[in-house]
Amino acid sequence: MEFVNKDRINKLKLLIEKELTPLIDGDYALIDVPNYRNIGDNLIWKGELDFLKTISYKNVYSANMSTYWHKNVPKNAIILLQGGGNFGDIYVDSQLLRLEVIKQFPNNKIIIFPQTIYFQNEEILKQQSEIFNAHKNLIICARDSESYKRITKYVDSSKIKLLPDMAFCMDLTSYHEHSVKNKLLHMKRVDKELNTSYNDDLINQFLLEGNEGKTIDLLDWPSYSMNKTMNKFIAKMDAVEYHLSHKMVRVPVLKYFVNDEFGLNSKTNMDKYIKTGIDFLNSYDKIATTRLHGFILSVLLNKEVGFIDNSYGKNSTFFNTWISDFERVSLIKS
Repeated sequence: MEFVNKDRINKLKLLIEKELTPLIDGDYALIDVPNYRNIGDNLIWKGELDFLKTISYKNVYSANMSTYWHKNVPKNAIILLQGGGNFGDIYVDSQLLRLEVIKQFPNNKIIIFPQTIYFQNEEILKQQSEIFNAHKNLIICARDSESYKRITKYVDSSKIKLLPDMAFCMDLTSYHEHSVKNKLLHMKRVDKELNTSYNDDLINQFLLEGNEGKTIDLLDWPSYSMNKTMNKFIAKMDAVEYHLSHKMVRVPVLKYFVNDEFGLNSKTNMDKYIKTGIDFLNSYDKIATTRLHGFILSVLLNKEVGFIDNSYGKNSTFFNTWISDFERVSLIKS
């Protein structure tokens, strides 16, 4: 099957390269990499790494949230902060780390890879903007037009760029699947970003159009369980790993047992999660998803996909900013 959105994806990738390559003019540290099981965040990380392979400077330090220690950041390194959807007051830990790094390195160039920016309490954004504006050499990349409007209301627009998600820097054409599966996927997130006005029947109607009689699976990412008890147990185990690696990395002898990127977890985790996500979506002919990276990965894999908004408009604004002219994609009004 023809890769219908190849040129459109390449256009987004070239935009990222055009805007960010001139800014990364020295060796860099990549901080807040996703040492956890969210496949979407691992896709962002892989896209960042693929982009960074195209520039001539090297990575001198990487760390996740638990292993980050400011003393390990080389003095003159450009600091790159992980992209995603946690810039705001919903995922507080990531935002606090971001603010901490900005305050700790007032003289280093800092670039925040594309982020959805959303605050339930705008007053918090107003307060934090004082930190952003005070930094001499900070670039914040907004991932959609609404995020751009939100941040430029309080932060000097010269510090802000509008860029698509870094996952578009991946080339997944070798994973395109051409065989018919006779299965449909209703990918429904199980966390706090699920839209309360969600309409299951409308989603299933989209999937069954032209696919009468096919099976519809209702699932989230395979790295998450649909069983809430199991998810809570795994979250507790993740918390134990976080606290152990956070303490061990600061002890001279014990720090050698902790990987700066993966903590106490396997060094193959990123590749494992990405392959799991690819195999998962390649098991279906048509997909409807509430997850931004369920959508982006479907597009990269040349799938027909419907996109459903999350609880605060992240998905629809991203779609309207970058994807509205793509083929075989739909924004489903739930």
